[in-house]
Amino acid sequence: MARSRHLGGLRLALVFALLALHAWSASAERRSENGVENWVKNGATGSYLPVLMMHGYGGSASDFDDMLQFIAMEHPGTVAISLPLYEHYASDLVLDRQIEGVIDWLETNVASNETFADGYHLMCHSQGTLICRGVIERWREHRVNTFVSIAGPHLGQYGATVGAFAPFENFTTEYAWTVLYSRWAQATWSAAGYWHDPYHEKAYYNRCKFLPSLNNMVESDINSIQKRNFLKLNSTVLLGSSGDQVLVPWQTSMFGFFEVNNVDEVRPMQEQPVYLRDSFGLRTMHDRGSLVQHHPPGVLHSGWLHSQLLFRKFIAPYLS
Repeated sequence: MARSRHLGGLRLALVFALLALHAWSASAERRSENGVENWVKNGATGSYLPVLMMHGYGGSASDFDDMLQFIAMEHPGTVAISLPLYEHYASDLVLDRQIEGVIDWLETNVASNETFADGYHLMCHSQGTLICRGVIERWREHRVNTFVSIAGPHLGQYGATVGAFAPFENFTTEYAWTVLYSRWAQATWSAAGYWHDPYHEKAYYNRCKFLPSLNNMVESDINSIQKRNFLKLNSTVLLGSSGDQVLVPWQTSMFGFFEVNNVDEVRPMQEQPVYLRDSFGLRTMHDRGSLVQHHPPGVLHSGWLHSQLLFRKFIAPYLS
């Protein structure tokens, strides 16, 4: 009876939380789209490919201000743009919509711009790594050379995300799946789309609508398209750290994740179904030597964005 009341309270909280979320994020989405057509100009030149950046959950384009300076110092003349899209509350929007919006922005500002004719790099952080991977997999015309993934939840998240939005702060990890895998949550909140409960693996694959699809772990008409588009990349760079205080487990940034029904054991990338099945091309990229992994200890979730030393050692060498 106590469990039933607890779950009923969680679902009632979900109703009010998602109503508020929908109103806030819709407004923020409109604000984020204003004026972006002025960001990319013709005629920029440089010896390095342009770099486009995408922030994480709750973040904004300004999260990459330090990174923009690092690029300017290490690679002078590089065109570098932190995308002013889906900032703050707008990052709550379901990721399929954000991916569509980013593709629209790129088609308008990048696709026909001579500055990007030879390609460009995508550097993305946290939730932004999933958005960028969605752009790569779903946009046939992409010209991404290198995908730099910084602290990305590629096999999901089972931890801090559930309390990231204030109305959910009292939700426990144990019961979060009962609301985050609901149809309403899946259709409304971005983070619900990559919530991965290792104790409810069947529910994850059957009811989580975004990440299993992005990873080509559910049958779809676009499986082959996503794999082909991903393998158009020249290289993928995965960055993560055991010092990450947000990702749970931190190895999700390396395509590792908890063993089913056991959060005391983490299976590495090479033992994950997404790799063994080569569902979207991860194993192929690894086999051809185009997948790079760096996981130095002690780096905080956002620490990558503010350290010139980390940039110089783990990122700059891949920005050709």
